[in-house]
Amino acid sequence: MKSRVQRTLLMSSKLFAFLTFVVSFVAVVTAFLWQDQVNRAALEQQQKKHYQQTIDSLNKVTSAQIMLLQKQLFSVARRPLLARILADKNTAQIANQQQILLKLFPSAKNVCLIGSEVDNIDKNACIPVTYAVLESLRQAKKQGSSSIGITHAGSDAAHLLLAQGITGKDDKVLGVLVLTFSPDIVTKKLFIDENLDGYAELQQGNRSAIVLASIGNVASKQGPASFRLDLAGTRWHIAYWPEKNFAAPPVTLIAIVLAIMISMWLLQVIIRGYVNKTDVATLKQQLFDLNSEEIKAKYTIIDPALEEISNNIKALASTVSSNSSRSKATNTKTTSERMTKKLDQNRTDNLAELDLQEEYVNIDKSLFKADDIIGIVDESLNSRVVGLIGRAIGSQAQELGLSHIVVGRDSRHSSPEYAEALITGILASGCNVSDLGMVTTPVLYFASHCLGIPSAVMVTGSHNPASYNGFKIVLAGKSLESDDLQTLYLRVFQANFLAGQGHRYQVNVTDTYLQKITEDIPLSRPIKVVIDCANGVVSNFAPILFRALGCEVIELYCDIDGDFPNHNPDPSQPANLQDLMKAVQEHQAELGIAFDGDGARLAVVDTKGNIIFPDRLMMMFAQDVLLQMPGSVIIYDVKSTNLLGEEILKAGGEAIMWQSGHSVIKNKMIAADAPLAGELSGHIFFKDRWPGFDDGIYAAARLFELLCQDSSARSPTEIFAALPNRKTTPEILLAMDAEESKRFIAQIQHQGDFSGAQVTTIEGLRADYVNGWGLVRASNAMPGLTLRFEGDTEDDLHQIQQRFKRQMLQIEPTLVASFQKERSSFSSTELVDKSIALPIDELSAAVLDNSMSLSLTSEEKSVLTLEDTK
Repeated sequence: MKSRVQRTLLMSSKLFAFLTFVVSFVAVVTAFLWQDQVNRAALEQQQKKHYQQTIDSLNKVTSAQIMLLQKQLFSVARRPLLARILADKNTAQIANQQQILLKLFPSAKNVCLIGSEVDNIDKNACIPVTYAVLESLRQAKKQGSSSIGITHAGSDAAHLLLAQGITGKDDKVLGVLVLTFSPDIVTKKLFIDENLDGYAELQQGNRSAIVLASIGNVASKQGPASFRLDLAGTRWHIAYWPEKNFAAPPVTLIAIVLAIMISMWLLQVIIRGYVNKTDVATLKQQLFDLNSEEIKAKYTIIDPALEEISNNIKALASTVSSNSSRSKATNTKTTSERMTKKLDQNRTDNLAELDLQEEYVNIDKSLFKADDIIGIVDESLNSRVVGLIGRAIGSQAQELGLSHIVVGRDSRHSSPEYAEALITGILASGCNVSDLGMVTTPVLYFASHCLGIPSAVMVTGSHNPASYNGFKIVLAGKSLESDDLQTLYLRVFQANFLAGQGHRYQVNVTDTYLQKITEDIPLSRPIKVVIDCANGVVSNFAPILFRALGCEVIELYCDIDGDFPNHNPDPSQPANLQDLMKAVQEHQAELGIAFDGDGARLAVVDTKGNIIFPDRLMMMFAQDVLLQMPGSVIIYDVKSTNLLGEEILKAGGEAIMWQSGHSVIKNKMIAADAPLAGELSGHIFFKDRWPGFDDGIYAAARLFELLCQDSSARSPTEIFAALPNRKTTPEILLAMDAEESKRFIAQIQHQGDFSGAQVTTIEGLRADYVNGWGLVRASNAMPGLTLRFEGDTEDDLHQIQQRFKRQMLQIEPTLVASFQKERSSFSSTELVDKSIALPIDELSAAVLDNSMSLSLTSEEKSVLTLEDTK
């Protein structure tokens, strides 16, 4: 019987060996064909991606140059002088101005100012007027600008033509500004790519396209173009023939041999498992019987090697039987001891958890604000509280499917201790941490973007005085705001934590961050600037960056000091900009810039000491972004001037007013897919060439870029003065309990009478009149009401203030006793124009009434606190 079995095994081995070869061959051939198809598909996808990147690169380079020409022409056409000259129809002045403008565009062949009657142009005009030229002039008159194109293409008279309409104060078209260039500007500046794979042409027209320029290897031009892309704002398109030189990599002989060997080895393993399947099943049954103490006398095993194992099991059967009762007794005792120890341990853990639970209940809920977590050091905020917040953040992140958080800190004295406690808490939740050390908040956001880690926490007191600290939190790409932060508070309060041990990594992205900005923003000329870093962490970044950009930098308070000895790090308050104004004038700088404590905010002053509020800077940024991305959504906050919304609409964008707060604005920006957003406090968000977070340093660099590109070579002060403006007040804080301020806002929204105004209640109450507007809202940062007013004239401003005063006193008659007195006049813009020369207490009193009593501590000088004078 045994020999028969052995012969069967031998025959089976030969049969399986043959089958192994056949199956291996089939498998290798199949794998080869499959891999070949995969390679071809991958290469085709790679080719398509490469070709698309190539034509996108051509489009980007050409479009950028076209937009620059259009932008320069648009800027010149808006000069009021041109409108006046055309309105007067003074031919001598027109001719003189044409010669002046020609110097601004040295590469242009002609610069012409043509009156509004474009259909009746003199044949002796400064450019030959053909039908194609006439169509461009009509388009510019009707639509504001003409599509760029080559007129007389293919002839000696060929030229590139740009036309921009010129309008007066009433938006009536007074004429057209025309520039012509030699056609070779297309090949020299507009259509260039030194590393093109294949061949590309810049063409004008469709059916009988004219080739304006070409680059690459003309041998690649075979048949119709593989790709065609129209250029926005022109009559041109790009045709592209890629160089199809990709070859599929051959499968080498070594790969085939390895595939065969691996296949045979795998099949041998499978065959052996199949042959021994019965034996293995028998051995399992034998072991089961041994465990059940029902071992049989005989078990059939085919493989001799496995038969020896079966015999050993039989030998153990008697030993197991004799020791069975003693083993059960021992196991029972061991299990009992183990259970007792576990119960004791659980009791200890439960007691510890009860102690922690008591601490969670005592955490101050007021720490969790509308935008972030902010508290007073060693009072509402300490290391133990921070550690629990860290555990909550780490637990919340993991429940969102995240396992890694980036952490940074500012330069406050308490920040190193709090950052360490925060990281310890996050790690204790089982979440990993990338520690950046001391950085600005924008650098933290930049690191999160570059590292591909969508969650980040910044330890910072932001713009608050030195005694404050807190946290800005981003989870899964979303900045936590009001409801999210309350959810986080409940997690801390309920001790709803995960447990684990994460890993900590040290990361440095500073050099990458600075390099990225310098690559994105090359300045065409140096700017002399005073930089006020308020002794904050931005001191380690801003001076270095702006010197790298070629600026002449005068440093003001650029040594780090967590006490902020010179002024609070809040550039939104005029009192904190006094030294910057003096330094700009003393050093005869072109402008001054100031940052807040963590580098997220920006403030600007000009050479005359005027504060250029961020909502007016947003006018410049919006015009620039909309030139590149027409029709885009631009977001601004409820505290900003409505002139900003008007400028956005004029530039062809969609304006959205939204609630104040960096987290709220950022999340709205993501939801609306907006390339630009900003708020009066100085948070400005770019998402056109930047990842979309608020960054004071980057915003300042973008401002410098615009100042350098001014086609009229105006000074920054002249550029700022040309922006629309009104009489306005800075932000005014009326001190009030947080809950009381919310109740007050709810009442004035329902009971306030603001007839004749467009009332907005997305945050507080804003009333927009034809001659200005007013706002009252509950402050996000401090307990109290925030007010702001704006008017076309001083009288308009005063009247709007009086309307708000009357409505506020009807809601709460004892709100401010001095409201019972009238004030003859007030103009906060006049104060601003005088460099805010008044002390902070005098300015505060002038805002609403001259008999208010004030209570200002050294840490509250940036806040206008108006007390009751019952």
